[in-house]
Amino acid sequence: MADSLDGTHDFSLYTERVWDIIGLQIDRFTAAWDQGVPILADYLPRANDELRQITITELVKIDL
Repeated sequence: MADSLDGTHDFSLYTERVWDIIGLQIDRFTAAWDQGVPILADYLPRANDELRQITITELVKIDL
């Protein structure tokens, strides 16, 4: 999935499988939250992974 010129992603191209992967990270983060305050970075894909930005966005929503 390519970045547009302004550095944003076209998230409309994400499939159900991708959202399932992100959902697993959300579930892990939520479970860890029940045990204390988790470190957000521990639940993110690698820095060069195209899912990193959307995963950050979704986890921050929970962290709020």
